[in-house]
Formats: sequence, C-alpha cells, structure tokens
Amino acid sequence: MMKSKAVWWTTGIFAVLGLVTEGLEGFAVLGIFGFIVAWAVVKYKAYMTSERRQEIKARLVAKRQEIKARRVAKKEAHKGQKSLLTKMVESQARAKKRMESIQRARLKEKMKCPRCGSKNIQPAGVHKGGFSIGKAVGGAILTSGVGGVGSLAGFAGKQTGKSDWVCLDCGKSFTIK
Repeated sequence: MMKSKAVWWTTGIFAVLGLVTEGLEGFAVLGIFGFIVAWAVVKYKAYMTSERRQEIKARLVAKRQEIKARRVAKKEAHKGQKSLLTKMVESQARAKKRMESIQRARLKEKMKCPRCGSKNIQPAGVHKGGFSIGKAVGGAILTSGVGGVGSLAGFAGKQTGKSDWVCLDCGKSFTIK
C-alpha cells in the first residue's frame, strides 16, 4: 500500500491517542482517521508540483485582471448615464422651479398700482387677524394674578397672507393677497 513513513507514523500517533482517550473504539476510529489524513496530505503533496502551483497562480492572476477589466468597463459604461433616482429628483426640481416662476409672474402682474398702473410701489405692512375672544380669555386665565394684561392676548392675531402696499407715484394704498 503506502510506503511513506509519514503515513504510518501519523496513523500510529492518532491510534495511540484514540486508545488513551476512548479505548479500543477510539483506537480503531482515530487510527483510520489518522491514516486518511496522512494519505491525503501525501497525495496532495505529490499532486502539487511546482509547475502546477505556478499554473494555478497564473490562472488566479488572469482571473483577477479579467474581473478588474470588467469593473472598469462597467464604470465607463455607467459614467455617462444618470441613475433613475437622480433623473426623478432633477425632474421634480425643474417642475418646482416652473411653478415658482409661474407664481412670481402672477404676483408680478398684481404688483402694480390699481389706480395708475405704476410698478413704482412699496410695501406698507402685513395684515393680521383681528381681536380674538378665545385668545383674550386664554391670556386672562394664564395671567390671572397680573390683572387685565392677559386679555390683551386677544389682539395677537395670525398673519392672513395679505399685505398692504403704497404707490409712490399717486399715493394710493391697496392690498395684495
């Protein structure tokens, strides 16, 4: 069978270890296992000559270069293309700019004096909502020890989105929504 001393020594060592730890069953099992391992190592060493090692190394190097070349080609192919997500975001940004432009154009049309049509106008103030009984009651409850100061909270109105303007040419005051 095998003439290699390494195979017989390995088999013997494994067999003795099996005998010491597990008895006769261990002797048989580890002896067989040691023989198989040693035999596989000897066969592998005989199979792996220096020429075969160089051949395998050359194949691995060629495979790595091929993978690298594919990656570079893929990057170059995708370099000019934008992702679908990028295209969608850019499209939404363009649509938003168009809407803002339309809103500015509409506002610009309104931004003239209704009496003389002049564009020479200046903002005069911002509209606020009027007196609110609910806010006055809430303010009075929160500041009950201070007197009537809390009821002034009824005058704290919210902005209505309207603004007052004055024409600098004819002096007319008007409101733009």
